[in-house]
Amino acid sequence: MEVRLIEPRDNEALVELSRLTPMEGAISVYIERAPRFENFYDLHGVHGITISDEEFAAGQTDTWNTLVAEENGRVIGVMGSSSRILLFDGKPIRVGYLMDARVHPDHRRKGVVRTIGFGFVQRYGHFKIDCVLGFILRGNERAVQGLTEGGGDIFKGARGGYFHLYQISMYRPYFVGRLKMERATPADQREIVELLAEFYRGYNFAPRFTEEFFARQMRVSLGYSYDQIRVVRENGRIVALLGLWDEAPVKQTVVLKNTAVVRAGIAIARFLHLFIKSPPPPVEGQPLRSLYIKHIACRPGYERTLHRMLKAATNEVRRAGTHHFIWGAFYHTDPLRRLFDGLTKTEVLSDMFWGPWNTGWNADPQQVIQQPAYADFSLV
Repeated sequence: MEVRLIEPRDNEALVELSRLTPMEGAISVYIERAPRFENFYDLHGVHGITISDEEFAAGQTDTWNTLVAEENGRVIGVMGSSSRILLFDGKPIRVGYLMDARVHPDHRRKGVVRTIGFGFVQRYGHFKIDCVLGFILRGNERAVQGLTEGGGDIFKGARGGYFHLYQISMYRPYFVGRLKMERATPADQREIVELLAEFYRGYNFAPRFTEEFFARQMRVSLGYSYDQIRVVRENGRIVALLGLWDEAPVKQTVVLKNTAVVRAGIAIARFLHLFIKSPPPPVEGQPLRSLYIKHIACRPGYERTLHRMLKAATNEVRRAGTHHFIWGAFYHTDPLRRLFDGLTKTEVLSDMFWGPWNTGWNADPQQVIQQPAYADFSLV
């Protein structure tokens, strides 16, 4: 087994590997990564091999690195990680995200992940990372064991609360009333960034919302543009915003097995589709076209406006008939969860795991659990 850097020639094998390694939890899903496996990594930053150690140490650049395992000329495993500068208790820390950890079904229980993991430690262990984060769908106990026990004396993750993953149904019209909702333009960038930075002040693991950071997100999030950011203004000032990202150019979710409750909901959707202008109901084994709540924020006192925007956007998407659902992820103590009250939705839980790495940084576990946390699940 050889562990080496990812290369462009690996693309086809890695796309197929993603199909062969579904996430098994309350539901069974895999992520379709065609046409280019690395498009997803670009969301996290630049490839680490393109910057110097000095640039990394300066703490201004988000990066990703990926290693593959190859045996007899065949890719049998992959592991990806990224490092991002985030805010914890208002202070910047460098956080390592665990991304792909996939092993071909024919090579499981042969130490492939552990071997690639040690390769990461050998190659990148000298880089300073304060904290490592991982997110695992509720019910995937094998992955939980890997995060909490598999690292041995290298890393041991602790539970840090959980996120609600809401999927808004497209088979119910909503009454909104009069709401002057516009589409953003590039001229709104500074005001959008200021609103996001202010709104997420006090959230743990939130990014540093700067104009440079936001401009890069818009550039690498293929399928996202200012036209997909809805805003409401009052006296010329943006008071609420909602950005919905079409993930299809980067990744698509394919559900292989739904729960009985979800299957019943799909059956109802087939009936409602006969009478309501809406997208065709999802089919197990076929890609879902989804919109992710990429940016959402409001000024104090405008939460009701944001709730109405979410309803109005759902009506627009439903009538267009092109997407199966709108989804977003919110921490269990996040006040934004109240926006989904009264909406027809399904829900999946994802646990967050965290742990200090190699700088001596640590945190009070209660602060991690009780304070609202931010996570962009389009990066997970």
